[in-house]
Amino acid sequence: MLTNDAKRHGVAVERPDINASAARCTVELPEGAVRVGLGYVRSVGEALAERVEAERERSGPYQSLFGFVQRTGLGRRATSRLVRAGAFDSLGLRRRELLWQLGLFTGDPTGSASIAPTPEAADGRQLRLELPTGQDMVALPDLGERERMAADYDLLGLSPDRHPMQFLRRALGEGVASSRHLHTLPAGRTVEVAGLVVCRQRPLTARGIIFLLLEDEYGLMNILIPRELTESRRDVVRMAPFVRARGTLDERTGVQRTLVAEGVEEVSPAEPWRMPSGKSWA
Repeated sequence: MLTNDAKRHGVAVERPDINASAARCTVELPEGAVRVGLGYVRSVGEALAERVEAERERSGPYQSLFGFVQRTGLGRRATSRLVRAGAFDSLGLRRRELLWQLGLFTGDPTGSASIAPTPEAADGRQLRLELPTGQDMVALPDLGERERMAADYDLLGLSPDRHPMQFLRRALGEGVASSRHLHTLPAGRTVEVAGLVVCRQRPLTARGIIFLLLEDEYGLMNILIPRELTESRRDVVRMAPFVRARGTLDERTGVQRTLVAEGVEEVSPAEPWRMPSGKSWA
């Protein structure tokens, strides 16, 4: 939620990069963009990220995947997750090509390299390996937008440049309003919305009412779930990562409109995504 809120306020969020990121998140001046730290990639962690940063400061920028593995000593698992998170995108090769190369020279159980170092272009971009057989020269398509978003949430718990609702909205149909459209609708209108649940709240004084905060690709929406609906749709209200809600817009106005829900259902992606659990009962 914080990532998308920052972007809505004009603060750019940049993905981790082996030659630009520190171990922790940093602010890049003068633009003021937030650069995600290498240590935020799942299975990398702060200790390995600090090793990557220290080696870069000692010997200069990384010029190839092979050179990165040789210099840092990172294993296949951590390196592959850095590749999938886009941390090697600046080298100029597609992620699937990089993963293929990583498998070629880390295939030995001892972790030793089995091919010659990767050639580099004059401008520092990594060149493709000169592989000996026809089957090794197969063209590998790049990851699609949906796959990149899924990898971002799987490895970072956020996506610097994509929101899952961008890919789910088409399947919802034209009758589902976005958070941007809610501001143009009059109070009392019956409307349907959908989004990623980023927060669940159950105030002690609310007599069984639960509030859901949904996020779509444009902003946030408050959903009030009456006690009767909470009891009848308990699993959806308490556990579903994506929720579709139908109800009436509250009379009160504000930055975020409140929808008093009459029905809720889970929205299920075609393939499983690892989504952040959000803050529940905060």
